[in-house]
Amino acid sequence: MWLEFCAGKPHDRDGSKGVPGCAGLFPSTISFGRGVRKGMEGPFSRKRDATRAAEFAGGVLIPLVGVMAFRQSTWTVFRSDFAYIGTGVYEASRAALLVTLAVVAVATLRRSDRESILSSRSCVVASTCSLAAGNLLAVCGSPLLGDWEALAFVGGAVLGAASGVVNVGWGLALSAMEPRRAAVALSGAFAAGSVYAMAMQDAASWMLACAAVVLPVLSGVALVSSLLRHGRGISAVEGGGKRSLGAIPWKTMGLAVLCCIVSAVAELIVPVRFSSEMYSFNACWPFLYLAIFAVVSMLCLLGKRGGLALVWPLFTFLLACGLLAFSSFFYPYPQASGMVLRATQDTLALFLWMYSVDLVRDRRLPRVPVLSLCVVLLTYVSHAPLPPGFSPESSPFGDVAAVSLSFAMALVLLAYTILLLTGRSSDLRKGGTGSTDGRGSLDGGPDLSEWDLTVREREVVSYIVRGYTYPQIAGKLFLSIDTVRFHAKNIYAKLSVHSKAELVELLEGLKDR
Repeated sequence: MWLEFCAGKPHDRDGSKGVPGCAGLFPSTISFGRGVRKGMEGPFSRKRDATRAAEFAGGVLIPLVGVMAFRQSTWTVFRSDFAYIGTGVYEASRAALLVTLAVVAVATLRRSDRESILSSRSCVVASTCSLAAGNLLAVCGSPLLGDWEALAFVGGAVLGAASGVVNVGWGLALSAMEPRRAAVALSGAFAAGSVYAMAMQDAASWMLACAAVVLPVLSGVALVSSLLRHGRGISAVEGGGKRSLGAIPWKTMGLAVLCCIVSAVAELIVPVRFSSEMYSFNACWPFLYLAIFAVVSMLCLLGKRGGLALVWPLFTFLLACGLLAFSSFFYPYPQASGMVLRATQDTLALFLWMYSVDLVRDRRLPRVPVLSLCVVLLTYVSHAPLPPGFSPESSPFGDVAAVSLSFAMALVLLAYTILLLTGRSSDLRKGGTGSTDGRGSLDGGPDLSEWDLTVREREVVSYIVRGYTYPQIAGKLFLSIDTVRFHAKNIYAKLSVHSKAELVELLEGLKDR
């Protein structure tokens, strides 16, 4: 099942061609019960297995390795032994990243056709080479090798600017993938990166320096391969349809901002960023990310409708557990509780990646500005600088204040998440019994008038979102199945979606507005 899930074609997501109700988990080329006996498969079966393996590598494994290599290349510079190059280099890198993202976002906000420049092979190669060069300059200027502060500053600025372009490029590539495969690739990349971080935290300086140069190149090769594979999905939405930042689901965006603020406060509570024991919480990473990878994979494999909508509740519950663990066990086990809190706080990067990719998959959104906004949230809002007068190895809060603050933030996160889930459930209950009106909205649902759907198409949408199959819709509306399929094809084209699951996710996102 796993290989078949990962090997499916990007647009082969309609369950009508495979097993009914599986929503594209199995590609249409796979059939069951053909009566082929063991030992009689022949060369065609071996060729089909090789094709599946190649599809698996291109569909999940290549982006998994590429994202892991990209993230761990910057980890090697700022979170390994080279982190002692100083806070000034880190701030210079963040400033260059912000400037680059601002320029790219403004340039593509009104001209969506310029997004193709960021996904071009020449841009990817140039940004990858710049990232490798910036990493090399930064590590060569570190006290471990040359102790040239000016060189480290230049390297930090170069790698910050280049990482912004590579980050947006990976966002475009992942947004063109099938949603569940992109989620599996992202969670797997973070799990593999946590294992790498734990294995390399005591590595020699020359090994870290080599990794800082090799990993960006590996990420660039994987990005070029992913863009070539999914380039049709990216170019298909350039300039198609109305795009507006007003389509962002602001309720969940507010939850993202709240989580970033909580993450920043958590760093102040347990400021181990530049401490001699800053890597102690790396021991929690592999187990935590592997557990997230397992949960996300199960949600995607089961194919439950709206399974990816559980990503934010999963993260807020995880972060709340880390805060509660810190407040509960700080006095008897201060170091262990701090490790757990920092490990759960660090998972924010994974969930912001998933959230940004899921946002830009809505074809009416300006993709590059939204991706840039999420990167800025992760880089600036979720990482708070220490107040003046405090050393980076001490907390500005007292013990009682830290415990009380972590407990209060856990309660706020849980309360906000429960409110969002309760509101979504009530919307779904209203939409499950509603119908369409003449203006194009579903009773209890979003307004669909901006897509210029016909009355019949709006009726078909109302039944699709309520879980009806094409034969059932045909019976309800007294139409032929071919006519229902024709209307569904027009609906998918107008809404820029490719499956029932994407249609439901689009409508659920509009309900959150």
